[in-house]
Amino acid sequence: ADQSAPVPTCPGWTVADVVEHVGTLYRWSAAHVTTAARARLSPRSLDLGLSEAGATPAWLAEGVSPMLATFS
Repeated sequence: ADQSAPVPTCPGWTVADVVEHVGTLYRWSAAHVTTAARARLSPRSLDLGLSEAGATPAWLAEGVSPMLATFS
């Protein structure tokens, strides 16, 4: 999909915005479990593994398995 395409169900968001949001949630939620966080972690405090290209579909996909493994 065109990363700059608007997402009709998320007014004001592009595909790239949704990819970054969901990928961040994968990593953020796994970090809470991994660290046994007792308080909400700021996503900005995490190394999200973003390259200079930013949040790409490949980056999004790479976050799924580690999150699922953490939750298992």
